[in-house]
Amino acid sequence: MNKIKYIAAAFFISSLLFLSCSKDNLSNVASYVTKGTWRVTLYQENGVSKLYYFSNYDFTFSNSTVTATRNATTVTGTFSTKYDDSKNKLVLNFGNTIPFNELNDDWEILEESATKIRMQDVSGGSGGTDLLTFEKN
Repeated sequence: MNKIKYIAAAFFISSLLFLSCSKDNLSNVASYVTKGTWRVTLYQENGVSKLYYFSNYDFTFSNSTVTATRNATTVTGTFSTKYDDSKNKLVLNFGNTIPFNELNDDWEILEESATKIRMQDVSGGSGGTDLLTFEKN
């Protein structure tokens, strides 16, 4: 009988640990990006800055849609979040629209707050690393 109690207690404790660890894996990035307007403050491909692609664009995230606006130019794409490969990710897709197609990827979230989201993407083929940072206007 004691053996059953120990097994039941071990199962209960491991279930609690699993649930608490799973909760730690949830990202708040979706709630952050959908509040206000954002700017790209860093975009690097393999250590080379390409920030000029996105200079002065305001990014707005709402209902799975991301819109980049600068003067009379508007570019629309989609966004989502996911937990994959033990990492929180922000997934961006602007289709074939150049240069915004450079952002099409599942970006690993390195840092997130209500005012800054810092991400990276490590290429599977070349092993290069791209960096992307959004900061709230």
